[in-house]
Amino acid sequence: MPGLDLPADFPAAAHARVRESVAGRTGARSGSAVESAGREARREFEGAWAACAHRFLTLARHDEAFTASLRRGGRHPEPAALHAQEEALFGFVASGVAVAESLGYALYAVAALVHPERYPIATPTDRRNATLGATMRGYAADFADEEITRVLFWRLNSHEFGWWKDVRALLAHRSIPGRWPDEGGPEASVLHGAWMLRGEPVDDGTTARRRAWLAQSAAELVAGTEGLVARRLAER
Repeated sequence: MPGLDLPADFPAAAHARVRESVAGRTGARSGSAVESAGREARREFEGAWAACAHRFLTLARHDEAFTASLRRGGRHPEPAALHAQEEALFGFVASGVAVAESLGYALYAVAALVHPERYPIATPTDRRNATLGATMRGYAADFADEEITRVLFWRLNSHEFGWWKDVRALLAHRSIPGRWPDEGGPEASVLHGAWMLRGEPVDDGTTARRRAWLAQSAAELVAGTEGLVARRLAER
């Protein structure tokens, strides 16, 4: 994004190229219904594509804050530091899911430029229905031969992305579970003194490890989108 200092692990150069490429598509003749639909789709694409970068930047800041807080205060700090950890982890996970979902919405908007009759996006109801699931179903039907479709299913229908969605839902409803007190849990158990989240111990590398997976996913999805735009919008 112009003027935004994005983290080094975000695919900023490819992201910018895709944005410029989609913005440069002139579409159908001026005043036609197809031209109007294309204008709406490009507007929605622009918002979602920008959101992807903003949410990744937010995720990076929460990653750094969570790691620093855990190293300072440990798993069972005083209340203010505990809240800082809760806030950072929730912000990290929510932002990570938003990165993926904004990419999915942007891809729906690209599909709306190619097949406007099959990917309506003009009304509030249309936009509510443009979910990640709708994007994946549509791409399986209409873009099955494109690399972006393989990446969509490989990355966002995976066990790893399931972690993000499950943990976001968990943290949205209650505070971080699984903080076993140092004296709690069976003494000989691996849970003794541990902090567990979705069956995994939480430590000062948790967010860094999850961020690395998301950054690689974003890079592959952005690259796939660049290829799709080059092929499918070249003559539009």
